[in-house]
Amino acid sequence: MNVNALIALLRAHDLGVDARTPLVPAQIAAITRWRERQEQMELAIAREEAVRLARRALEVTTLLGANQKRMTELIQQSPPPRCWRWWALAPFQSLPS
Repeated sequence: MNVNALIALLRAHDLGVDARTPLVPAQIAAITRWRERQEQMELAIAREEAVRLARRALEVTTLLGANQKRMTELIQQSPPPRCWRWWALAPFQSLPS
């Protein structure tokens, strides 16, 4: 969601990023390193918000990766449910007519 808001902001204000196509992670990382400039108030506020949104997008991406890694570990450690039957694991076979 933060990336969509960031793209909308970049499309609405000329901050030097071509946002006609989806942003790549390198572009988002570059936006997080933007510094304050002497510019019109509207652009300064838009730039500040773009930095905030980009930082949050990177943070959420990192958290999502850690969550996915943890979920994979938990799934690999858990035993299969007891309700599985032999037919649930066997390949599908057609019934005799």
